This record gives sequence, structure tokens and C-alpha cells, in this order.
Amino acid sequence: MKPAKHPSMTRGRLPHVSSKGLRCLNLFVVLAGLADIPFCITPCSFTTTVECALKIPSYEIALVVGDLQSVDLGGRVVVLAEAPYIDAAVKEFEDLPALLAETEAYLTPYIWGNYSIIVMPPSFVWGGMEHVNANQVSHTLLAGDKSMLGTAIHEITHSWFGNDVGCKNWNHFWINEGVNVFMERKILASYFGEEYAKIDYYTGNSSMYYDEFIGRYGLNNSYSSLFPDIGDDDPENSFSIVPYEKGSQFMLHIETLLGDAGMQAMLRAYIGHFTQQAIDEDQFQTWYEGWVTENFPENATDIIDMTLWDVWVHEPGNGPVVVDIHTTALDDAESLALEYLTLNTTGSPALMGDFDGYYQSQKQAFIQKLSESGETTVPLMAHIDEDLNIIGAFNPYVKTEWFRLGIRVGYEAVLEPTYMWLGEQGRSAYVRPIFDDLIDHGYCDTAKEWFEEYQPSYNSYVANRVATALERCDDPSDAALESTPTNETSSVAIPGDEEEEEEMLTERETPADTVEEHVSAAWMPGFKSAVLVVVLSFFCM
Repeated sequence: MKPAKHPSMTRGRLPHVSSKGLRCLNLFVVLAGLADIPFCITPCSFTTTVECALKIPSYEIALVVGDLQSVDLGGRVVVLAEAPYIDAAVKEFEDLPALLAETEAYLTPYIWGNYSIIVMPPSFVWGGMEHVNANQVSHTLLAGDKSMLGTAIHEITHSWFGNDVGCKNWNHFWINEGVNVFMERKILASYFGEEYAKIDYYTGNSSMYYDEFIGRYGLNNSYSSLFPDIGDDDPENSFSIVPYEKGSQFMLHIETLLGDAGMQAMLRAYIGHFTQQAIDEDQFQTWYEGWVTENFPENATDIIDMTLWDVWVHEPGNGPVVVDIHTTALDDAESLALEYLTLNTTGSPALMGDFDGYYQSQKQAFIQKLSESGETTVPLMAHIDEDLNIIGAFNPYVKTEWFRLGIRVGYEAVLEPTYMWLGEQGRSAYVRPIFDDLIDHGYCDTAKEWFEEYQPSYNSYVANRVATALERCDDPSDAALESTPTNETSSVAIPGDEEEEEEMLTERETPADTVEEHVSAAWMPGFKSAVLVVVLSFFCM
């Protein structure tokens, strides 16, 4: 195995096979030399073998070390957190037993035994990580109003999509994330309502279109498709919300062809057929078409043709079919934004009071509409803050969207709360975009100063990438945060309509070399993909 390109990944700490296509039944863990760690007073080391009754995905290892408290929520669900977070976590996640049961009822029985959710320290990089029966989540999910529950649901549904049936390698990442986001939003719709889930599709699509297609890859790049042509590039460069958002829209499109009951039956059969395996999209497509032929004999050919599988998966840019995610809630949010733009500080909309009752994603849609207009000014943002106080928002998605818009238009009132926000947490989905905006909109000195202060508290994954981004301050021609892929295709993308989510960027993995070098073992019979996780809590007294 070659050295890892990014030492912040687990391979840089502990050599292991990083393929998503590998599964294991035995896990060999060695912890030694802990006398070098400040909290260990006496040398402590041990060797242990953990045997699993089920295959677990093998691409990630996590060590959770701390003074963790646990609370049993019943229904197999346990919450773990350090003392400052445990009470808030219990309240925020009190509905998880019911949500787990609801997911089982829609899909198949949960195979992993008990389910634990672990609230991580502020420097945790991701919104969540789907470790088998020990999901890790950011403390920023503790919003107090359950508005961030979608990420917790996302990690639960990974128990089926990713942990049980997973993708064979990183070219097929959408098989994990796209199907999973679809299922997550199914559960969100039952919990918050159909409109809530649809606005999630909208804001996710908007982020995908403007941040990834337009701002990062371009509409004709294979990285804007569900099948990124990684080649010899670092797979990390292909990581984006495209497999999450476009993949979930593809599943939503399939549901319109199969119907609600047909989609449920298909996903149940899919899990049953591929359980404990890592697959690629060719396997998925072949099986899907066979299942449709068997279960819809009268119109199978039409359904298969209308699925447009190859176009959805291989063509870059927006999907070939505009899925229906229109809602009155979305209309309300956009209408409010447009009225503010029309009034242009000469007055306030009559329905501005409705904003406080908006869903989190509705508030995001409002801010995104202001941003997309290109007409938002400093006086207008100040006026909106006088009315709505978005600058004081507690929800992490909402405040991050508002701070980023403020930085882009030069609304310097957001700088102080942005500075505080960057010091309160280290989640990649919030930290990196804010630093990018500071760098790209004339605040390089501010970005450097803040990063110098906060770098010691950030995970090395985030710190390394922000440091790389800051190089643009000295070399403005270096326009890309990461190396620019050169895998343009000749396909014409379909610009235009939108759907949504946010940066639920649950996880990022970086195979050290090319995909082909790392997943050769995955094509051997009996191996599967997805997450390997070891969660250990231990104390040296």
C-alpha cells in the first residue's frame, strides 16, 4: 500500500485497506504507547480482536475517546455525549427510536442490533458519519428545535444504504448517497411534512447547481455527473454534493414511474437481493430492469425507457427530467425575497412576520433567492436584519448562508458573528465555504488572521484545505481550492430548473492512489463495500 496523500485520513494514522468495496468479519485492533499521550499517567496498551456477526464496511476507522455519558432512549437507541451536550442531545434526538422504527417499516428490518448516536466535539469535521450502529454527529445538530434532525435521519438510513448495500468504489458513490438522501427525505416528509422535504430538494439542487456545476466543475465535466471519471486524479477532488442531490433526484424520478407503493417494493427487494454486498451501477441497473420486467409486465418496456438510466448517471449537469418539488412554502419564501428586492429598503413586506415560522430550509430558500438575484445590497441586508434579525439566527445552515451572502456583497456587519461562528465549530461544510468567500471577495487579510487563530482547533482535514485555499491570496491565478480535474466530456448539460438540499456532506474519504489500485480486492467474490468503524471509549486513570 502506498502512503496516503492526505495524512488527515485514517490511512495516515493506521494502515488499512481504504476500498469501499471491502468488507470484513474480523477487526484486529492494537492500541499501544499511550504513555506518550498527556492524559495517560501510566503506560497502557492492549491488543484485541473484535468479531462481527455481519460484514461491516472497511473504509474508515474512528476512535471516540472521552468522558462520555450515555442515555438510553428506548427502542434500541442510545445517545452518547460529553457532559456539556448530553441533556440537549437527549432532547434533540428523543424521536430517533420512532424514526428508526418508521424506517424499518418502510424498508426492511434493521440488522445491526442496537443503534447509538454519538455527539462529537466541536472540531468534528462532518455533519455526521454513518459508522455501523455508532453514528457520529456534529454538535451543531443540537439546534434546540429539531431543525437539524435531517442529518441524524440521514445517518440512520445509511444503515441500509451504504452499510448494508454499498457502492463498490468511488465512481459509484451515488449508490450510497443518492439513494440514501431519497430515503432520508421520505422520513423527513413523514416527520415534518411533504413540503419540508420538497424544499430540502430545492435548496439542495440550488446549492448543487451554483456551488458545484457553476462555481466548481462546470456543466460539461464528468464530476458534474453521477459517474465521475476519476482516472489518476485524487478522488477527493470528485467529492461534492452531486451524488447526494442528483442521485436523490434520480430516485425521485424513478418513484414517479413506479408509484409510491412500487418504489417501496423496489427498494425492499433491492436490499434483500444485494444485502451485505458492494455493487456498481451496472449491477444496480441490470437488477432494476429485471425487477421492473417481472413486476410491471404490461408496461415494463415503457418504464425502463422512461427511466433514462444512462443519461441520469453518465451525463453531466442537471438531470434530463425536471422532478416536481414545487410547494406553496417555497413560493412564500421566494415571494418574500422578491418583495424585499422590489421595495429596496423603501419599506417592508406585509408578510415579513411569517419568516419566523418558516422551516429552516424555507429560510435557506429565502436567502438563496436574494443571492441568486444578484441585486442584494449592503443597505438591503441591513434593512432585512432590522426586520428579521437573520444575523442572529441560531440554526447553523441559516446563519452560514446569511454570513456568506454578507461577505459576498460587503455587508461587514456579518464579520464579527462570522468570526465567532468559525471559532465555535470546525465542520467542513461551514468553515471551508466561509473562508473561500473571504478569500474570493477581498478579505484575505481577515481570513489569514482568523485562520492563524483558529487553525490549532480545527481538524487537520479542514485546516489543510483552508491553508491551501489561502494560497490564492498570494497567487490570485490559482482559482481552484483543489487540483482542477481535466476530465471534460462533450455532453451538453441541461441548465435551468432546480431542486435541493444543503451541505449534508456527511463524509469524505480519500483513497491514497487511484481507484483501480485500491479496489482491486473489491472485485473478488465475497467482499463488499462501505464503512468500517471501530468505536472505542477508554480512560487512562
